Amino acid sequence: MRRRGYTPEAIRAFMDAIGLAKSNSTVDVALLEYYLRQDLNARAPRRMAVLDPLKVVIDNYPEGQVEELEAINNPEDASMGTRWVPFSRELYIERDDFREVPPRRFYRLSPGAEVRLRYAYLITCTDLIKDANGEVVELHCTYDPATRGGDSLMAARCAVHCTGSRRRMPCPSRCASTTVCSSTPILRRWRTSPRR
Repeated sequence: MRRRGYTPEAIRAFMDAIGLAKSNSTVDVALLEYYLRQDLNARAPRRMAVLDPLKVVIDNYPEGQVEELEAINNPEDASMGTRWVPFSRELYIERDDFREVPPRRFYRLSPGAEVRLRYAYLITCTDLIKDANGEVVELHCTYDPATRGGDSLMAARCAVHCTGSRRRMPCPSRCASTTVCSSTPILRRWRTSPRR
């Protein structure tokens, strides 16, 4: 559990919530994950990473210019301070944050749609480039220089996180949906164990 990021405080909070009973009972794994999210939300620093990148080129941004934008380390704890995030003409967003033909109520990036890049500007997708297989490999967008960070009154329905192309680096990532594969792992082991 430690390798998956579970903290002792989250496990203690979970144990306090479920209590102790004399009868056999099971508790949903989602409750354990809830207490982990509550614990990490209050004290983990935030970082932006892109696991499945899609290149974005901002056509009306000056080529070669890099702008440093201020980002919050943890919105729940102001004492963690801020960090500087680079913003340039070429960026990468998550592939899931773009749809060529968006479904209903899809507020992320699509042709002609406007979204905010987190801590940065509002951008509008104007063109896309596909490879030989028909998969989108690059987006061309325009940005509005008057909409930087929190400086403008213009709002977007969605904020998409991005990473700059100049400071990108590989990093290990562990994507875990749930830590327990079975909803009742202990009961399954108990029922299949040989009786003496």
